[in-house]
Amino acid sequence: MQEERELVQIRRETWTVLCLLTLVIMALFTLLAGTYQVESGNIWSVLTGSGSALDQHIIFNQRLPRLVAAGAVGASLGLAGAIFQSVSRNPLGSPDVIGFTTGSASGALFIMLVASSMTSSDSTGLPGISIGLGAVLGGFLTAAIVLLLTSHASKNDGTSLGNQMVLIGIAVGAMLGSLNDYLLTRADLDAAESAKTWLYGSLNALTWDVVAGPVLLILFFVPATLLLTRRLRILELGDDLASSLGVPPKATLNMLVGAAVLLTALAIMLGGPISFVALIAPQLATRAWKTPGIALCQSSLLGATLLEIADYIAAHALSPFQIPVGLVMGAVGGLYLLIMLIRTR
Repeated sequence: MQEERELVQIRRETWTVLCLLTLVIMALFTLLAGTYQVESGNIWSVLTGSGSALDQHIIFNQRLPRLVAAGAVGASLGLAGAIFQSVSRNPLGSPDVIGFTTGSASGALFIMLVASSMTSSDSTGLPGISIGLGAVLGGFLTAAIVLLLTSHASKNDGTSLGNQMVLIGIAVGAMLGSLNDYLLTRADLDAAESAKTWLYGSLNALTWDVVAGPVLLILFFVPATLLLTRRLRILELGDDLASSLGVPPKATLNMLVGAAVLLTALAIMLGGPISFVALIAPQLATRAWKTPGIALCQSSLLGATLLEIADYIAAHALSPFQIPVGLVMGAVGGLYLLIMLIRTR
């Protein structure tokens, strides 16, 4: 038994080191590679402020914001997905499956398209904080609707709470997806094209003006959410046992869902509705680290790693053209689900 525990611990440490090493390698690739090549020997000079002005501009103002955004968005979505899957006790309990991502996108689209038409300005002229606020409000409103309908349905049906949340979330997400399509059809052509590109999920052409605020919020809320790990572990034991241990189930559930919705909205504020990161990262992390429950910290780390890799592929697969990272993650997510179905059969 002791040897088995030691092997599991070694496995966990190995996966942690691999993820951290991959993040470092992808960071170097992202900073060096591109249409404009930066010599690998100059990278340290650039980072210390002694490189050429052009190298510093390319790395600090173009590539570094994208790199930071990819890591922050991946970590945020990985953690949000882990919370949703743990709370719902369902592997499909991901914000992009149960409609919360679509709801956040609806709130952001409303600001981008409807508010912009009312103010006679284009969507790109709106401040990022307005779009971010729309994403947060849309996510929380969707969460409130899904949780309210789930609570009502669970009283009249023998289906488990997690399954109810997934089914209702899929239905709400489908309706919100139709709303998003309607908003696109009612907008003028330029705004609709810009919003449609944003809906694919993209980290292209990000600057520090856009990245700094959301990243600082993510850097605050990710560690703060990880402090709820103990409450989540107790909640996984069942409502009755959680209550006896001094953890109120309903209040804890609302707190966890609120944190996950906020993390999802912040990620959408940065990169748009990028799918499958929140679904895949927690499941892979649980299998890789061999944790007894959903691994929160590991899911966040793996989410950042996955999105760094996907964004590098999106930026360089068809170079000099760049594709949205959401399309890459969509292809990866579809392949993952197909493999899981084959293994299950």
